[in-house]
Amino acid sequence: MKTRYMLGWLLAFVLLATHANAQENNRLYIPDLTGLRGETLSLPVNMDNTSEITAIQFTLEVPAGITLDMQTVTLSDRKSDHTVTAHPMGGDKYMFMVYSPTNALLQGQTGEVLTMKLPIPDNFTE
Repeated sequence: MKTRYMLGWLLAFVLLATHANAQENNRLYIPDLTGLRGETLSLPVNMDNTSEITAIQFTLEVPAGITLDMQTVTLSDRKSDHTVTAHPMGGDKYMFMVYSPTNALLQGQTGEVLTMKLPIPDNFTE
């Protein structure tokens, strides 16, 4: 009986350990940036991923009074045949989609996916 009880706990531990190793960890983020009035910042969007990613979609909200330069949105070397679309959603929000028409994977597992220019107006107040 004791052996059966110990085997049950051992099996449960192995299953939990296997499950913990199989979990995926995908993170899309923008690093902290600071800038002065009148400057134009380069705003990177980074992704760390452990699973295979073919497309991403996200909404970016910028501080009131700042407008993204939509013409400067460019994909990084992590792209295959990917395309990026960016649309203003009203207010200070923008919707971004990065996708592949052939469902190709984004390359690599860490680093910049896209970048854009963020001009800070001379009259900007926080």
